[in-house]
Amino acid sequence: MKKLLLLLALVFIASITSGGTITGRFIFLCEAPPASVRGIAIIANIGLLASGDFSSVPTGVTDDSWGFSVSSTFYDDTAYYAMGVVLLSDIAPGNPMGMYPGNPFFTSGGSATGIEIVLDDTVDLPVVVHVIDAPLTNIYLNVYDALIPFLTGAPLSEDNIERTVPVTDTLVVLENVPSGPKYLQVFLDQNSNALWDSMEPNVFAETPETNLVFAMGGVYNTVRIVFNPARIANRIPENTTASLHVSPSPFNDALKIDFQGPDDEYFLTICDISGKIVHQTRLSGCEQIVWHPENMPAGIYMVNIRGKNAHICQRALYAK
Repeated sequence: MKKLLLLLALVFIASITSGGTITGRFIFLCEAPPASVRGIAIIANIGLLASGDFSSVPTGVTDDSWGFSVSSTFYDDTAYYAMGVVLLSDIAPGNPMGMYPGNPFFTSGGSATGIEIVLDDTVDLPVVVHVIDAPLTNIYLNVYDALIPFLTGAPLSEDNIERTVPVTDTLVVLENVPSGPKYLQVFLDQNSNALWDSMEPNVFAETPETNLVFAMGGVYNTVRIVFNPARIANRIPENTTASLHVSPSPFNDALKIDFQGPDDEYFLTICDISGKIVHQTRLSGCEQIVWHPENMPAGIYMVNIRGKNAHICQRALYAK
């Protein structure tokens, strides 16, 4: 498998354009790697970060003192996020990763200085689980390594599970989690085998931006998950009877939404990154619609379809 370093190096070469510059340095909470190693700094707005489209993300390579400089066209009215990684091995959890603790930040005249990215190879991740109308009995938390699925689009599977822990209190502190993007899943273990089986009630941690949880230096937010086993005990697993495809992404004029599902009543909503609904309509099954954003700012938009037996969500990047 190709190293992520090679991927990001190619992105770096392809993405540099004339314009502003963002400079800063890496700070390590773990042991600093040898001076001969190089790190990658990634600067992205939330739309690019959530879409996983690395082809247009500006990047820069660190120097001998862990300083970095990223040159691209940056806009002062856009919020940016700074991330960093040092690859000591192939794509795997535990490579030092981190974010700028002041995220998001803004440029001035297309530039910014003093962006210190804090990296660590393990973190303690606090998770607050709110269980509704059910006792804290036979409830577990799965931690998935999401790096490969996130970068390659491969489906999530039990092979990606890093650990499974029982939820016996509202607060679960996951200690020494290897750095990297994660998926967190809470499930009710109905057959008491301490494993999640496909029809058991479950829910993933999710935010308006992404369902990824970033375990890395510089990220201090507590993850919160609301779990109501009674409401989803009979749900059909996502994507088993319905599918959703949006294209193109990024789009600059019209977004094609292709939904395939059994004849039933469904509700389509499109939300901006803050969760504000900007479009909604009813669907009755297999339909194709085209959405033309009117007076909408560029950014990431969430396309949601809900029905009695389906809940599917896709992201689309609107780039004017």
